[in-house]
Amino acid sequence: MGIATIIGSASIIGAYGASFAASNIHIFGYVAYTYLLLLMVPLFYWHKYDGGIQRRLEMAGIFALLFFALIFFQALVVDGMYRGAFGGAVVDFLGVYIGTFGLWILWLMLVAVSVIAVLEQSLAELAEPIKEYMEKPLSSPKQTNIKTSAEFARPSSAASFSNDDDSGSLPIEHFSDTRT
Repeated sequence: MGIATIIGSASIIGAYGASFAASNIHIFGYVAYTYLLLLMVPLFYWHKYDGGIQRRLEMAGIFALLFFALIFFQALVVDGMYRGAFGGAVVDFLGVYIGTFGLWILWLMLVAVSVIAVLEQSLAELAEPIKEYMEKPLSSPKQTNIKTSAEFARPSSAASFSNDDDSGSLPIEHFSDTRT
């Protein structure tokens, strides 16, 4: 059915496929094009994870929360037909009570809770590398060899163009104007 959403033409996928595609896009917006690919991540985790059923169900709930956060974000950012009816209804309902700033804070909390739960670390453990980086002293600036205009005007003794070496360079006289 995911292919039906991408194709969307009744001549190729039939009337049922076209109505599924239209309702899928109406409900989920842009996410309708990608959510089947996004569902492969939790399905892969479910298949490969050796833990108990309780942890698998916990991870399924966390990925559902991440999916809801994605739909919520889309409803905050996108206007029009591709906003998604599901996320748009939630955002419109909550926006009356908590405002736009509250909606963004709610989205940030949804993402933070689900990421912390997926990574199985506390917020302090996740922030530890940032804290170490901020406490590290800045290195001293590197010394650069910046030439002044006077040094550019003065010829360098190392840049002689002699024809004695086998470097293949031509003498400076070769470049002089010989058309006179």
